[in-house]
Amino acid sequence: AYGRRTAPTRTRPASGALEADTAFGRLLVERGLVPAEAVKACLADIERLYQGGVDPLPQLGELLVRGGALKPSDYQRVRGLAASAPAPVPEEVRNAPASGRFGKFMRTAEQGVDGMGNVWKAWDLDQARWVALKVLAGAVADEFERIQRETQAVGRLVHPNIGAIYETGSAQGGAFIAMQFIPGQTLKTFPRDDRNAVACILRDAARALQFAHEHGVMHRDLKPGNLMVVTRTRPG
Repeated sequence: AYGRRTAPTRTRPASGALEADTAFGRLLVERGLVPAEAVKACLADIERLYQGGVDPLPQLGELLVRGGALKPSDYQRVRGLAASAPAPVPEEVRNAPASGRFGKFMRTAEQGVDGMGNVWKAWDLDQARWVALKVLAGAVADEFERIQRETQAVGRLVHPNIGAIYETGSAQGGAFIAMQFIPGQTLKTFPRDDRNAVACILRDAARALQFAHEHGVMHRDLKPGNLMVVTRTRPG
């Protein structure tokens, strides 16, 4: 979960991304893979997340898969048909040492360590996007089936203040969880001089926790170091 300081009022996602998702949804409906109502509902969720300041936004196909409306195999197949030119690879990824490669991910900077393992800023070479890649410690990896069930439950949560979980899997003999990369700092290091800002962050985090609890998901390691703060400023 994460909070935000201030967020500009926005009316819709960037037109290019929205048009691409709309076209992709139309293709899914035309092929009879997803009901039109499910596509419409997920597009509305994307608009709502955008209004909440979420960046990057989940893709339409990811939401449909997480909600059970689209099979992962169908998503990959149709996504391949609709794929456009690949996104440019960031310079820090091109300059990363070969030892940073972990399956389809290129790790560029370690973000921290928690009870489950090491967390890295990593580039997903297949999806062409940044992720927070948690490489599970050996003892934790032994419980991977349970962790997968828990992360699947969290992955179905769609809320502006809950980071998305993209996928779980294994590579090079280790297990991983790939999550939405949220640039910013943790609440642990966030300045305390602006009490109103801190109160707003805690309010947003509490709302996210309430939403998770209402959907049967409990956060078992809640602490300031696990709350990301995205700071934004209002335009003009």
